[in-house]
Amino acid sequence: MKPRQVGLTQLFLQPRVHRVWMLKHGSLWFDLPAQVSEQFDTLWQRYCDALKPAPTAFLTDEDLVENDALFALFASAVYLDRTLPGFNSRARADGLYWQFDAEAV
Repeated sequence: MKPRQVGLTQLFLQPRVHRVWMLKHGSLWFDLPAQVSEQFDTLWQRYCDALKPAPTAFLTDEDLVENDALFALFASAVYLDRTLPGFNSRARADGLYWQFDAEAV
């Protein structure tokens, strides 16, 4: 299946919308500036390395107050990670790519 392309203006949709798109298309590709993709990749790696604690506990040590895009990505990723098996995220030069294990749903 072809990934659903998500532009910057669609980034702020409810995480449930991203989940519906993931189920329908199997993956999402966020068309984002490289800097945003890399920042999210670093944030997500820290979250995973911390063994995915409660998001509120994890975010107390992160400075996302002025970074709405990063916060929106994090909120959606946490929701998808908790509701879709095998969720993973990869930063690429052309954006951010999310997929999950569609066979397990």
